[in-house]
Amino acid sequence: MGIQFSPFSRAQLEASRKWGSYYIANLLLKTYFKLNSASLSKNILNSLRAGGRDMPSFSSFPKSQQVTFKYHQGVLAFLEENYVDVLPPSPTAEARR
Repeated sequence: MGIQFSPFSRAQLEASRKWGSYYIANLLLKTYFKLNSASLSKNILNSLRAGGRDMPSFSSFPKSQQVTFKYHQGVLAFLEENYVDVLPPSPTAEARR
């Protein structure tokens, strides 16, 4: 019997295990990168996207977890040669809209 993680748990949000989701995801992403198995990281990202509607907002997680997650997300996009997702929109591009 182990810890069961489900993004659909029914606990109150303040006491929910959802707060550990990005921490665990960051640990897994770091491990996959060290093992040179970046392709496994897609499963983690898809899992977080699927449970995203029940998750607290990304900005409410600690900054350290946000930065680490965005770093790994950017590296994955770069490895997939998806350069549009790697770079943030430039201020001049935003002004043109």
